Amino acid sequence: DVTFKIDAKVAVNPIVPKPNQRVLLNLEVTSASTRAVKTDIFLTVLNPEGKAVYESIWENVLFHENEVWNLSQGFLPDSDAKSSWTVKLRVHHKEANTPLLDQVIGTVDFGTK
Repeated sequence: DVTFKIDAKVAVNPIVPKPNQRVLLNLEVTSASTRAVKTDIFLTVLNPEGKAVYESIWENVLFHENEVWNLSQGFLPDSDAKSSWTVKLRVHHKEANTPLLDQVIGTVDFGTK
């Protein structure tokens, strides 16, 4: 029986970033699928109003069974960054044209309201 399962988590560095200073997102995406699957991966950071303030896309990423994919991705937040921003990850099955993962995996918390 073929099943596809993708899990993800993110670590934000520094833990409490500051506006106008580089933020590093360390992603760990894990395939618990029973066979290899080709995917597109979409990383989006959303401000409190829901506007995308950073996006990155990786196309044609091949996950083998029980494989872990690690990536560090940095961006520079706006000078007026405040409150908490949402980190969302979407992993899309390339051939079946279906989502394997579409969820919030963390926050970038500026420690201000």
